[in-house]
Amino acid sequence: MNRIRDKLGRFKRIYLDTKKHKIELSKIYYENHKEHCKENTRKRRLRILEKVRKLIGDKCILCGETKKLYYHEIYNKKHPCGIDYIYRHYKDFIPLCLKCHTTIHWILIKNIDMDILRTYVEISHGENKHEVR
Repeated sequence: MNRIRDKLGRFKRIYLDTKKHKIELSKIYYENHKEHCKENTRKRRLRILEKVRKLIGDKCILCGETKKLYYHEIYNKKHPCGIDYIYRHYKDFIPLCLKCHTTIHWILIKNIDMDILRTYVEISHGENKHEVR
């Protein structure tokens, strides 16, 4: 039993030492290739954003606006920010423009009726500018 415990302890130490070494190597690589790493990260996020737009949509579901889109979590639960999380849980999000997104959060805080939301969206976007569902 002690031999097994000793072997497991040794393997754990080797694993932790290897992990520390890999982290150190990653930091050194990042310092030497910072711009390249940032550019790759930016490109990856843009690719994921395109996939999210195809899956969820690229216009506000309330007013049809296509600029300044936010993806709102429909179950109103806390979640990490970031396009990676939205991509993995795309069924939990809807596209909203800045004004509608702000309004939704305001309504959730104040517990206001949805008819008031529709009226506010019409007023804030200009009358008959966008079709409101």
